[in-house]
Amino acid sequence: MKNTLSLYRAFNGMSLLAVAVLFVAAPSTFAQFGGLKNKLGLGGKKKDATLSVVDKDAFGGTLEGVLGNVSKARIAFIDAQLSLHEALGVKTKSTTKLSEAKRAIEGASSDPGKKVKTLKDSTKVSKQANKELEKAMENSGELSAESKKIFAKGSAQFIDGIFLEKKQIETIQKLVEQGKQLTQSANPLEKLKVVKLIRPVTALASLVPGDVKEGASTLKSITKFAKRQQIKVPADQGKTNDLLGDL
Repeated sequence: MKNTLSLYRAFNGMSLLAVAVLFVAAPSTFAQFGGLKNKLGLGGKKKDATLSVVDKDAFGGTLEGVLGNVSKARIAFIDAQLSLHEALGVKTKSTTKLSEAKRAIEGASSDPGKKVKTLKDSTKVSKQANKELEKAMENSGELSAESKKIFAKGSAQFIDGIFLEKKQIETIQKLVEQGKQLTQSANPLEKLKVVKLIRPVTALASLVPGDVKEGASTLKSITKFAKRQQIKVPADQGKTNDLLGDL
């Protein structure tokens, strides 16, 4: 009986010691077990640390800011074209349409999709007006002193307008990338709203760079004409070089 009791006590002592050792070793043991789970693909999925969450409200606010700046740029661009047409004595349907396009931008709806459409329509008018402007510069004789002043003013406005528009391209590109993330993370119920929000950005991504390129091409002709007419354009030369450097 005594031998049995001694064995029982010895067994209990060893059990308590084993439990104590287990608790001391628990952190590393469980960590190893966790590593094994991950290797076997049993662990929980880790979130991709590089995936950033895009806030729809912030996205909409940035888009609104870009549209505001592109609108300002287009208005400056149109004002410049009107001044240049005046300096060269150009009075055509395009001249009238430029004024109409300016009023349309100023009174455009706050809806991003409608605003982009208005901007797009104005670029078509500007494109035709640029063709007539270039033709007038080719056929022009020596301008009067007053016409030179108007041409100088219009040229400066032209440069400022294109430069402001060009500055929006980087932000538009970022919005395109954020739009892709929004689309991927949106649930089926949100998809339609997200698509409506992203569509104007997609339109701007092709519209703005094309408009800047068109403007820079015309600026090259304006610069040559101003030099020939000995007109000093009151504009930042750095902006001019930046725009002409894209050609």
